[in-house]
Amino acid sequence: MKIKIVAVIAAAFVMTSSAALADLWPQNVNGITSMKHVAVSLDGTNVVVHADLADSPLDLVNFGESYTAPANVLDGKAYNDQYGWIFEGFDVPESGDAIWIELESQTAGLETYEGGMRMMKASHTYAPLFGTDGSSNIWRFDRMMTHHWHAAALPGEYSATYNVYVGDEITGVENLAYTSTNVTLTWANVPEPTSVILLAGGAVVALRRRRNKSGATR
Repeated sequence: MKIKIVAVIAAAFVMTSSAALADLWPQNVNGITSMKHVAVSLDGTNVVVHADLADSPLDLVNFGESYTAPANVLDGKAYNDQYGWIFEGFDVPESGDAIWIELESQTAGLETYEGGMRMMKASHTYAPLFGTDGSSNIWRFDRMMTHHWHAAALPGEYSATYNVYVGDEITGVENLAYTSTNVTLTWANVPEPTSVILLAGGAVVALRRRRNKSGATR
């Protein structure tokens, strides 16, 4: 009997340890199908952007989780991954050039980290982009669908305006034979309201309710 009890305890320990060591990646805000695409194409020498802009700023959500590195750059922050860059059409830049996205302006406190396909979160680099942590303001778009992670630590409304242009595939220097174009994306970090509980002795403690969106997935 003692041997069986020890075996059960050992098995429970292994299961608990495995669960503790399991990877945890950020959630796809509002579900995997809630994508908002920013479609880039070329019309001759003109860069064209057709953006599926939301009617209102997209939610930046803090799920209160601690993520596996390198995704832990999102720990303690509200984030969103719905906007994704895609390339449409058959025209591509001339050899030696590439599509580049340049941050022109943004709200202070907005951060961006490199993503990829929404369902392949474990393969994202989560590298800082667009000025985050001193990173470059330009990013080379390889014409593959890419959903970046936009994040903010403080409540508020955020926006970022990007210049989409054709430039040297190595240096990013703009090729002025092409006409560039701009697009502005918006987000909002609106924390859940607090629940107030009256404790014995008259003390008041505010507990933040964790947001639990039914469509979110990991």
